Amino acid sequence: MDHAAHGQWAEPDPHMVESMGENDARALALVLARYGRYRDMYTNCTVVDGNLEIVFLIGPGNQTFSLDFLSNIREVTLCLHVKQKL
Repeated sequence: MDHAAHGQWAEPDPHMVESMGENDARALALVLARYGRYRDMYTNCTVVDGNLEIVFLIGPGNQTFSLDFLSNIREVTLCLHVKQKL
């Protein structure tokens, strides 16, 4: 699936979601919720006072996400860690 533009995530493929088992659908919902929290927290943020850690953003079906919402960050006072795979 292509990365979405402008900080928005790509909608999951409806056929992929329909074919998922209950566990995969639940895992995708958790990833989407996590991504939404990251996006809400860091959009328009310029300084992170502490660690910035973005993890576990690939769900079932290899759904991918844009990290454009991090583009305004100019300073992280401790550590930056972005990990998209387990």
